[in-house]
Amino acid sequence: MVSIIVPIFNASAFLRRTLKSITDQTFTDFEVIMIDDGSTDDSAEICKLYVEKDKRFNYFFKSNSGVSDARNLGLNKSIGNYIAFLDADDTYEKLFLEKLVDLITTNKTISIAVCDITVIDKDGKKVCSDFKIEQKAVIMTDYEFCAKQNFLGAATLWNKIYRKEVFENLRFPSGLLFEDNYVFHEIFGNLKYSLVLLNEYLYNYHHNSSSITRKQLTFGRYKDYIKGLTRRFDFFTSNPVFSCAASQTKNLILYEIVQNFISNEIVRNDLTSRKFLSKFLLTSNVHYKTKALVFLKLFLSSISFKSRN
Repeated sequence: MVSIIVPIFNASAFLRRTLKSITDQTFTDFEVIMIDDGSTDDSAEICKLYVEKDKRFNYFFKSNSGVSDARNLGLNKSIGNYIAFLDADDTYEKLFLEKLVDLITTNKTISIAVCDITVIDKDGKKVCSDFKIEQKAVIMTDYEFCAKQNFLGAATLWNKIYRKEVFENLRFPSGLLFEDNYVFHEIFGNLKYSLVLLNEYLYNYHHNSSSITRKQLTFGRYKDYIKGLTRRFDFFTSNPVFSCAASQTKNLILYEIVQNFISNEIVRNDLTSRKFLSKFLLTSNVHYKTKALVFLKLFLSSISFKSRN
């Protein structure tokens, strides 16, 4: 059985579409664990309708404390041998469970089965991601997976099916956004077995401005994001076999800080960000024009910061 964990917060505008994509699955041996993180809209009513008509659906309400706690509760309630995550505004293709379950159950050395994703913008336009692999399915080690640049920037939980043992001693950090970044390295850097990548588009990532992790950048959101990436960098740095992944993660952190530093005053006014950025700029292969622009903004923001204090 697959336990599908769906954290929900004020998602009534999209929830019916999401839950229908589960009932449309060709693979039917699953349970759905809907964790309502204190919604104030009609999400509860929608969930209860599904519970009434389908015994595979389970609904739990909790006071609002964030998506990490919701996912942790879902893991604690799960009884399946396999775990899947689905955001409340995203959808599965009909063969998502069937294809990934087949891959993970027919090979005992596989811990996680991963599919490709389709990004759907607010206008319904589809943009497919790309594993850049020629084979239909590829088995790789945790190191090979972590070393792929495109995965370092997208430490997502949801386009995968996991053996439950992956989360046996692992939970998400409470109260933090971008929680994927905090557990990415622990999931994929400590696997007992291997992963399999399926080059098929079976998960639909819907852009939604009201989503928790897709809202406008704030100081707290930015700090959580960079902290998660930094923890990942520290893990890879302390494990020599992941030296390539460490380098790529450092470049990702640098890119995120530089981009946000140039465009966002919140980041420029953060002392930790300025120190962090200075350190990486001095040791990274960044174009001199970019360095000059960032250091200029560092200097100007420092003057502005001092003048206010």
